[in-house]
Amino acid sequence: MDEVTPLLGGVTEEDIDQVMRLGGNMVKLDIALEEIPTALDAILAIKRDNFRIYDLFKRHDTDKTGKLYPCHLRTLLAEINEGVAPTQEDIDLVIKLCDKSRDGHIVENEIKATLSAWYLRAELGKLPGTHEEAAAMGYAPRLGSEEK
Repeated sequence: MDEVTPLLGGVTEEDIDQVMRLGGNMVKLDIALEEIPTALDAILAIKRDNFRIYDLFKRHDTDKTGKLYPCHLRTLLAEINEGVAPTQEDIDLVIKLCDKSRDGHIVENEIKATLSAWYLRAELGKLPGTHEEAAAMGYAPRLGSEEK
């Protein structure tokens, strides 16, 4: 069931666990009647994200192996970073953090962790916020653009 539900936009037990962890020590295991609309909103947000994430993975799995190799991650991360290509260091770090099997690629069930690691790196200021910052930090020009 957990393998199929994200493909259909459903919510997995892992998704629910992730939401529950957001409550930290304050999390309650029961939902009160008045909390149901908020819980449903969270479930619908996860469902929308699952569709987007699955689509993103499939679009960048250009050789249809079910695996994203560094070359695929480069284009995927550039897409979600407004066209700024990641450095090899960024790609290596994401693979190191998220590749559970340590075989050098990201599989579908690792993509949420991969995107989380990427966004966390951005929040910590390790990624550029603008194209000017990207150039100053040594990032490649936008993918698909030519230097003049």
